[in-house]
Amino acid sequence: MTKIKLSYETDSELEEVLQLLGDSVVRCKEQPAKGKFKRAYIDIKPGVLGAVLATKKAENPLFTGKTS
Repeated sequence: MTKIKLSYETDSELEEVLQLLGDSVVRCKEQPAKGKFKRAYIDIKPGVLGAVLATKKAENPLFTGKTS
């Protein structure tokens, strides 16, 4: 299983990531904010992350998987 630690400011940012990962999400546990950022721990099915990123890259050749 792959585990992702996500820091975000708004709930809509978390929703976008969960939508991107789709049915591959096994569990998402949200944590209270520490300072400016909220945290979420996301478990996804094994072997899915590469396929999700490859699909997004095919849809948009400028997609790098990086946000900054």
